[in-house]
Amino acid sequence: ESIEGARILEITSGEGSLHDLPALNNLKEGLTLEVTGGLQGRRIQWPSTLGELPLTVHNDSELPVVLHLEDTQWPSDSLLAADVISLQTFRELHTGQLLSPGVSLGVGSVTILFTDLVGSTAMYERLGDTDAFSLVWDHFDVLKAILIKHRGALVKSIGDAVMASFSRPMDAQRAALDMQQQIGDAMMEAGHTHPVHLKMGIHTGPAITITANGRLDYFGSTVNLAARTESQSSGDDIIISESHAEATNNAQPLTDAGWQGQKMVTALKGFDGNIQLLRFTREAPEG
Repeated sequence: ESIEGARILEITSGEGSLHDLPALNNLKEGLTLEVTGGLQGRRIQWPSTLGELPLTVHNDSELPVVLHLEDTQWPSDSLLAADVISLQTFRELHTGQLLSPGVSLGVGSVTILFTDLVGSTAMYERLGDTDAFSLVWDHFDVLKAILIKHRGALVKSIGDAVMASFSRPMDAQRAALDMQQQIGDAMMEAGHTHPVHLKMGIHTGPAITITANGRLDYFGSTVNLAARTESQSSGDDIIISESHAEATNNAQPLTDAGWQGQKMVTALKGFDGNIQLLRFTREAPEG
């Protein structure tokens, strides 16, 4: 967009043309901008390929000229709303900072992770309600600590399942790895002898967030697909969607950790056609 009565000189890092610039002198020592009469509202781009250069302005016009320098890039320490609501610390310290009823916030990209305990029904039958509930509660504490470590947030628990969110897809995979690698030993240290195995699914995509039951929650197709992805897990594995793999450089955290991936094509409830997923295990899959 142009500004009336102004000329915009935009410093870029890409390719550009010099033919729109009024005059460029002393290129090796600096950039000189000659301002002449007949200023018009149009944008000019100068490709900055020589690093930092001093800027000199010569005003040969009859009008006063105001030079305004502005960095239009997001600062490196800035936080978007989508980042903040996926931080557990924010959710715990600012419980009153919720969206008004009926108000939704569109999130361009969020990573949703679902976990679930393998064989929970049989576990309750074997241990009894009290001991089984104690195990489930302790396993929530273990998962929550790992989420915080990897800049994730516990959105909610559903029975013995967990829904978590991340603003950075790589963080979700690193958290998933820690969960699978640590849950068994952590539960033994907590005094539980019953073996604990996790089912897990991850998906990345757009979503909306609203206030539901007094907390910030996510809704939409991304959440549904993440839940369906977890339903394909058999335990001790990590199932990820194709888009999540693309967002993590072909699941780099998992492959760097030595986990082996195998493609899955399956029909998921509520989705048309077959969906391609990737199942990662600690050992090479059979076949």
